[in-house]
Amino acid sequence: STTTASEADASSDEVRCISVRIHGELDLDAFNRWAIRTLSEMDILRAKGVLAVSGRHEKLAFQAVHAAFDGTPSLGEYWQPKEPRFSEVVVIGCGLQPRLLEIGLRRCLVEEKK
Repeated sequence: STTTASEADASSDEVRCISVRIHGELDLDAFNRWAIRTLSEMDILRAKGVLAVSGRHEKLAFQAVHAAFDGTPSLGEYWQPKEPRFSEVVVIGCGLQPRLLEIGLRRCLVEEKK
């Protein structure tokens, strides 16, 4: 996984851009629950990304403005048979905590669901 941002705690009024990339496939229901919860609990101005979802061959899009979550429409692009699957989410907001974003997204991975 890759998280790009300082791990230092940001002040609550500092606008930051965090990018989290994890390898593997997501459980779409778990991701949707995580996205809705994260958008309501954190001061997020904008979020977007590309998702690799278990059981889906197409790449899915993720977009949100504040707490308005647009769901996960298809991008019209497909994962190639041997292409490594990953999900990448970019979040812009105030006082973001990169580690919490990464942990939450990792919990949506199919392999980690028990």
